[in-house]
Amino acid sequence: MKAIDHIRIWMPSAAALLYLAMLLLIPDSQVVVSKEFYIKVVLGFITVLVLAGVASYPVVKVREFMVHRGPWIFVLFIVLGVYEVATLKLNLLPLPFFPSVTKISETFMSDYEKLGLCILASCKTLFWGFLVGTLLGIVNGVLLGLFKKVEYWIGPIFKFVGPTPPAALAPLALIILPNSFTAACFLIVFSVWYPVTVQTWSGVSNLSKDYFEVARTLGGSRAYQLRHIVAPGILPTIFYGVYIGFCYSFMTLIVADMMGSSFGLGWFINWAMGWGAYYKLYAALFIICILCCFLIQGMFKLRDRMLRWQGEGVSV
Repeated sequence: MKAIDHIRIWMPSAAALLYLAMLLLIPDSQVVVSKEFYIKVVLGFITVLVLAGVASYPVVKVREFMVHRGPWIFVLFIVLGVYEVATLKLNLLPLPFFPSVTKISETFMSDYEKLGLCILASCKTLFWGFLVGTLLGIVNGVLLGLFKKVEYWIGPIFKFVGPTPPAALAPLALIILPNSFTAACFLIVFSVWYPVTVQTWSGVSNLSKDYFEVARTLGGSRAYQLRHIVAPGILPTIFYGVYIGFCYSFMTLIVADMMGSSFGLGWFINWAMGWGAYYKLYAALFIICILCCFLIQGMFKLRDRMLRWQGEGVSV
C-alpha cells in the first residue's frame, strides 16, 4: 500500500477527533440545551471511521472505499468544524437563521415523537401518490405508444395538460377532493404521471417493428408481445421516467404537506417557521435529504437487478 493511501485512510478519523475536541474544549457562545445527543453521534462516527480504517488493511473493498472517500469525509468534518466555530463557539452568524449543527441536533431529542409522526405521514402520502402515478404513467405511455388512435385523441391533451406545475393545481385539488390527504396524493400522482408517461411512450415508440413482425409471424398474441417485447424493451426508459418522477414527487410532497395537513414534513417545516425555530426547520430538511437519498439508492439497486439482462437483446 502506498504512503498516500495510509494518509487517506486515517484523515477522516483525525478530522473527526479534532472536531470532537473543538466541541468539548472550546466554550459555547450560542445557547444549547444539551449537547449529549450530538456528542454521542460524533463518537459513533469516530468509532465507525476507526473500525473502517483498521478493516482497510485486510479487506480490499473497505480499503478502496476509504482511499477514495477519505479526503471527502475529511473536508466534510473541516467544513462542519468551521461552521460550528462561527455559530456555536463565536456566535458570528445571526440567529435564528444560522443555528449551529449542535442546536439543530436538539430537535431529534425534543421533537422525536412529532418528527416520527410527520415522517410516517409523509411516507404514506408519497407511497400512494408515487405508486398510483407510476402505474397510470406506464399504462398511459404504453397505450399512447401502441395505438395510433389513442395517440391521436389523447396525445394533444396530454401534451397540453402534462407540463402544468403540480403546485399550481393545489387550490383546485383542495376544492374538488374531499380532504387534504387525497389532495396531496393527487398532486404527487400528477407530478409522477407526466414524466413516467413521456418516457414509457418514448420507449414503446422506439421499439423496433421487426420484433413485432417476427412475433406475429410465429403466432405470438398481443399479450405475448406485451410480455416478451414491450415490457423488457421499455424497462430502461421506464426507470428513467420513474427516477425523474420520484424527484418531482419529493419536491411536490413538501408543498402538498403544507396544504392543511395535520402532519407531514412539510407541515413540520411550516410549524417550525411559524415559531421562528429555524433549527427545527433545518432538522426536517436534513431528514428529507436522507430519505430521498436512501430511496433513490434503493431504486438504483432495483433497476440494476431488474436490468441484468440488458445488453443481451430482446428475445421473442
